[in-house]
Amino acid sequence: MKMQSNTQGSMRFFMAFILLFVMSCESYGDIRYYVALIIFFITISTCFYFNSCLSKRAIKIFFLSILAILLLGFVYYVPVLSFKININDYSYKDFLFSILFKLLMSFVILSAIEYNVDIFRKVLGAVIAAHIAVFIMQLSVVYLTGYYVDLLYPITGEAQRYEALFSLPIIGNVYRPTGLYVEPSTFATYILWLLALKINFDNNVSKFSYVVCILAIATFSLAAMIYAALFIIVLYYASNAKMYNKVIVSFTFTLIPVVFSYVFSARLSALNGSGETLRANLNKLVFNQNVIDIVFGNGLYGLPEKVANLRTGSDLWRLGIAALNDNGLWLFLILKVGLVGLIITILIFFTLLRQPRDRVLFLILLMTKISFLSFTFVFVLYSLCVFRKNENVFLLRGKNKSE
Repeated sequence: MKMQSNTQGSMRFFMAFILLFVMSCESYGDIRYYVALIIFFITISTCFYFNSCLSKRAIKIFFLSILAILLLGFVYYVPVLSFKININDYSYKDFLFSILFKLLMSFVILSAIEYNVDIFRKVLGAVIAAHIAVFIMQLSVVYLTGYYVDLLYPITGEAQRYEALFSLPIIGNVYRPTGLYVEPSTFATYILWLLALKINFDNNVSKFSYVVCILAIATFSLAAMIYAALFIIVLYYASNAKMYNKVIVSFTFTLIPVVFSYVFSARLSALNGSGETLRANLNKLVFNQNVIDIVFGNGLYGLPEKVANLRTGSDLWRLGIAALNDNGLWLFLILKVGLVGLIITILIFFTLLRQPRDRVLFLILLMTKISFLSFTFVFVLYSLCVFRKNENVFLLRGKNKSE
């Protein structure tokens, strides 16, 4: 009986791990959906075989989420207020299929582990570890041999942007490994979102969390270096360390922009300042709109007329504008759903995240270039909704049943 229980636990862990890992490889686009579908059917079959029980709360939240998605998609499909429908290759049907598929995958991942918080934490840790293992492999190989292992191009045809185009006196040529993502900042973005979700369910902050943050800094992405350093400061201040240690660590990581000032200037010089100009132009694009566009956004199916038909990064680059999510989730939310949407998003996460530490981490995550339409964002939000009142979470955080 015990052996059967161990087999069930191992199968649940493996199915949840592989499905979450595949879906978290965001840079592989729709290709990962086909792999996920195969794993999905295997997972469903496994759950039936082991006679798994579904959480009534999870089912309720799942169907309420579907209703919310249908209503949200329809509301933005109607051209009222500032909402536009001017993106030729993105429709109401595209939105529904994409988000519902991601929601279904999230539902299956949590169902596979029967909403067990301990297994959930281990799955998150394993997925993050798999991503950083690829990153460390790329980092080691490229600095030892000068050869970069690109695991994206052979499958998608899009080369990873790992070249820094500058060198440092001791290190020599600088490289910016990207893991399984197209850019180093994208790697840091999705890894830190998954890490923040894991931290939310952990009793304390482990050394593993600091290692992940340091590797995000090692991407030499200017943005990643800043928000990963802020992560470390927040995590250390929330720890049980003595105050003088907290001050030392905070001071050390606050100096990262100063310590790496040469890196910053070298990177900007290598790009002739184009990177900062593109980001500044994106800010101008958003805040030069009329007031109603800024307050309510352009809608899920709309963009400012200037960029409505420019769907690729190269098109936007030729126009002198960064990718629409490059300046962070906060700006992308304003562009799509306005200041109202940004405020509502913050209120939702603040409601789900009870600890000040987790709320501050979320505010830092608003700086990252994640899209609220991505699987990782959907998965994080759905997980927080499902586990919010789960007894296991309260037990995990040291509260008694009677409480």
